[in-house]
Amino acid sequence: MTFTSSSGRARTVALDAGGRATFTTSVPFEAGTETITATYNGGDGFLPSTGSTTQTINQVMTTTTVTTSPDPSVFGEPVTLRATVTPVAPGAGTPTGTVTFTITGGDTVTVSLDAGGTAVFTNRAPLAAGSHSVTAVYSGDANFTTSTDTDTQTVNRAATSTTVTSAPDPSLFGQEFTVTARVAAVPPGAGTPTGTVTFTIEGVDDRGCGLVRCGGGRLRAGPLHQQLAGARELHRHRRLQRRCQLRHLDGQPYANGPSDGDDHDSHLLVRPFGVR
Repeated sequence: MTFTSSSGRARTVALDAGGRATFTTSVPFEAGTETITATYNGGDGFLPSTGSTTQTINQVMTTTTVTTSPDPSVFGEPVTLRATVTPVAPGAGTPTGTVTFTITGGDTVTVSLDAGGTAVFTNRAPLAAGSHSVTAVYSGDANFTTSTDTDTQTVNRAATSTTVTSAPDPSLFGQEFTVTARVAAVPPGAGTPTGTVTFTIEGVDDRGCGLVRCGGGRLRAGPLHQQLAGARELHRHRRLQRRCQLRHLDGQPYANGPSDGDDHDSHLLVRPFGVR
């Protein structure tokens, strides 16, 4: 007995003792309609004959599973999205096609499935702190249906480090000096911090503060106490406090938020009374 299909496959199988021939295909047929023809080649005392049937092959339903890593992440940390598409039994095979990832507040990108039915994308654009919905939509192909899955990515605020320097150091009594604070994200966090830095200088006596300047503004008061030159009178000292905006090194404030690679310093200029 010879079996042939409308897609061009052919297989010859011997009849068993009951006059039957059976053939099980190991290679899946494409979704659609297939005509199967069985041709008996004849034998001793028997003439050849032919019969046919129609086989309908439907698309296989699929399941898409999307995951994110690391979860939670911190601001500025790259997040990898992974979607795996699998057939639902009794269907079999490996889906092909694409997966479209959508992140609220982030990118939308389409990635091809690999040979194992997996699509991977690493989002490097910073995601704002908070919760983000991640959706993966499998496009489907000729043999596999579309499917969708959703996950939630949590982004925490990145830790920061603040480094404070003063110059000149040491300074002389009555000499102005500049205090600089540099704020940086702690890996794996990234990006440029914005906001303000509050400078606090201890050792200012109750005769007043020094002349303070940050971001172009000035605060004029009395002379700095000698504690700044080494002496300390705890019973008379108080704190000088000033809030300054983080700025570029060129002194311009951030208008619409900084971009990666910007320096992020805040400067405080302290002068003795009467010095301008």
